[in-house]
Amino acid sequence: MPKVDISKINVKDVNDTDSAYLVMDAYRQDPDAFEKRCKDEDVDSKEVLKQALDLAANDPNASVKTVIKYDSERLNKYDTNILAWTNYYNDRLGGDLDPNLVKAIMYRESKMRNISQRNKKGQIVENGGRGLMQVEDNPKGVRKTLLNLGVKMNDMFNIDQNISAGIAVLYYRYGIFKYGHETKEYKLWQHIRDNIDNACISHGNLDINWLYAVAAYNGNRESINGEPRYVWGTRQILSLMLKGNFSDEKGKSTTVWK
Repeated sequence: MPKVDISKINVKDVNDTDSAYLVMDAYRQDPDAFEKRCKDEDVDSKEVLKQALDLAANDPNASVKTVIKYDSERLNKYDTNILAWTNYYNDRLGGDLDPNLVKAIMYRESKMRNISQRNKKGQIVENGGRGLMQVEDNPKGVRKTLLNLGVKMNDMFNIDQNISAGIAVLYYRYGIFKYGHETKEYKLWQHIRDNIDNACISHGNLDINWLYAVAAYNGNRESINGEPRYVWGTRQILSLMLKGNFSDEKGKSTTVWK
């Protein structure tokens, strides 16, 4: 990800997509430094970020202009944030991530609730998932990967930091499967490619590497209905993204689209 000089970012005149993405560069790189920059310029950092997100969500060059509405307003609350951060990463990384995939992942991971991952006893899982995208709170794992990618989080439950981090992790894993064939991760995740290929999950025109990335994002090998949970979870997410249907562990199907 590009590194910017936050002290030179114009936070007073955010009026087009380019200036919006520069603001998002600064926020993604260091939320605290972005806050200081806004304070030095005597502007409200929340308002500056909101203005940038609104512009990014309406990027005229984005391949997908809207996200599909789900059947309650609570589930659509973060549509602007999803569109904005997906468009931002697509612009910066030259990719084609569909914001509807991000929304489906968010639904599957947290049902759009800003929560901590809990075990079957209701206890918060140490180093487990946090927030809307259930980004792992592991300083030696995902948190370290994010820092290496130029994504700093000072609050796991901050809406924009969490969505940005989740998309960054998804893009990182997509890159491993598409381009990083000589990496340790690619060889380590051979089982993901094999199991997803064998499952023959319907994915329309979606690049198969996004399926692998979704499976790696979930990563849970626990068996459910005779297959790794990450295969089952990927099938859930793709069904929701493409058809609007979401099936639970007992096979009960719910139509989530509005």
